[in-house]
Amino acid sequence: MDDKELVRLQFELRIQAALGRLEASRSAIEQVGTRNGFTDAYKPFFLKRIREQVESVNYTRTQVASESTFWSPIADSESLHAECLAFTEASRARANPINADLCGLTDVFLREIGRKVNGCQWNSFSVLSTEEYFKGLAKIIRLRFPCDGIWELPIAAHEFGHFVASQIGTDYKTFKRDYLTSTIGLGNAWDFYFEEIFADVFATYVAGPAFAFACLLLRFEPKDADVEGIEHPSYIRRTQAIVSTLEQMNNDSDTLSDFDETLQFLSSCWESAVAAAGKLEALQVFREATLKKSNGEPGETDQARIANLAGLIYNRILRPVADDARFTRWKEVQRMQSWLLGTGQPDAGDRFSIAELLNAAWLCRLTPNADPVALNARFLKVCEPRLKGPITYA
Repeated sequence: MDDKELVRLQFELRIQAALGRLEASRSAIEQVGTRNGFTDAYKPFFLKRIREQVESVNYTRTQVASESTFWSPIADSESLHAECLAFTEASRARANPINADLCGLTDVFLREIGRKVNGCQWNSFSVLSTEEYFKGLAKIIRLRFPCDGIWELPIAAHEFGHFVASQIGTDYKTFKRDYLTSTIGLGNAWDFYFEEIFADVFATYVAGPAFAFACLLLRFEPKDADVEGIEHPSYIRRTQAIVSTLEQMNNDSDTLSDFDETLQFLSSCWESAVAAAGKLEALQVFREATLKKSNGEPGETDQARIANLAGLIYNRILRPVADDARFTRWKEVQRMQSWLLGTGQPDAGDRFSIAELLNAAWLCRLTPNADPVALNARFLKVCEPRLKGPITYA
């Protein structure tokens, strides 16, 4: 074989592999089992995308075969394959009615948020996994399995924050670059830490105290409060970002002092838990030890640095692109508690978001003798019309 024939052989092998993988994805989608609103809505979408990708690959094959070009890159199908895999996983999980309700609620929750953030409409879906994370390639949000009802659902807003960071473009990227290059003493891990802090600020901004309750009362482990991860900053730092964001919200004119009691409660809970876990000294160092400036002189504390960063994200990034998504209806949330306690129900004209109802649920759960199982059931009942609505994927 001459060089030209060798190249064509390699190209044809790649074409065959691409088509074979697309056929495997198509077969997996076709074999999805239980029919429901979710599969009926998404299955045709994925089959259509696979057909279009097959046509694109075959067109490339034709162009090379006709010798109009010697070599042509084959259309990248990786994101499509990742989405198809996520769909098959989600279909299996949602065959269970409880999982279907929680995943469906998450989809509605994130779509409500996405509609209010410039350029961030959410047209994907959530699946269950061993931990929460956002898969950027396929734009899929994974929820931790198993779920204890609705109580950790606000954490999905943190994962959605990663999606937002990927969508809002140059404003976020420029701000991150400038902050990392101008702030002294940040290690390489801060390339990851910055986005985690951003996602925490975003989740608090859109989900309000419910996100703080889920993190500080259920998820953040006090005995590991000062542990810095490879990609995640310590719980001490993340707690500060969340609390500082709530403080920013508490100073906004339309929510002025709404969160006074909540902030006091969260601070008391976190500090007492950290002390009980033997990590109070680490918290004090975070609050009091000063970081060095470039000239060696004492600078701000780590606490002040995180608080200032949260404020910058809040005012420079989120207010311009997501002002309508800011959680503001705390007073209305307090009225919604009756819907979940069984002493009232929404009127036909009542409008509420999933974020608002999550906050109402948490307020109910924090009252003496609350029954989380009953509250969870009533929450799902109130949201039932949302779960039966049409599902679209664009």
